[in-house]
Amino acid sequence: MGLTKTKIDWCDFSWNPVWGCLNDCDFCYARKIAKRFGESIYKKEVKFRKKENEDILRKLKDFKPVFLFSQLNREFPSKPSRIFVNSMSDIAFWKIEWMEKVLKRIEKHNEKFKIKNLRFISFEPLLFNEVLEKGFSLNVEWIIIGAQTNPVKPPKKEWVERLILKAKNDKIPVFTKENLDKIYPELSLKEFPE
Repeated sequence: MGLTKTKIDWCDFSWNPVWGCLNDCDFCYARKIAKRFGESIYKKEVKFRKKENEDILRKLKDFKPVFLFSQLNREFPSKPSRIFVNSMSDIAFWKIEWMEKVLKRIEKHNEKFKIKNLRFISFEPLLFNEVLEKGFSLNVEWIIIGAQTNPVKPPKKEWVERLILKAKNDKIPVFTKENLDKIYPELSLKEFPE
């Protein structure tokens, strides 16, 4: 089975060999997805491992970090694509061996495609301007800006403008998500890193 075709507007597929997080954010979309699809992911994992594992089921239900071999071994696309790795967890809570397994899987495809790993920040939701007030450095190759969804909570326009200005000054491409474009169409940018 292949990677998940996504509705995320800046990528083609998502790949989530790890699910779960310890942040417990109120607005987390991934937690909602895990509640909805955790059971079906667990059934796939059990088939892959060929035995029941109550610890994995509990972690999926509680949205705690868990490594999923069934997701790691999903088939990659046959043509070059933008793949978002890790939309269902926070990498800060990954074990080192999980990272090694993911990188090893990616390396298998170096011969077929040009693999580019990007350092980027997705400011979604952009809910506070504390970072913008204190001054900051964007040591990344791309930024994505979006509004909070479910419930929709847009950032202040001046926050978005300041972030875009900072990125432009640092020569960093900016991609604004559709949910932000609807609110501030005049700020819409669809830039991708080279």
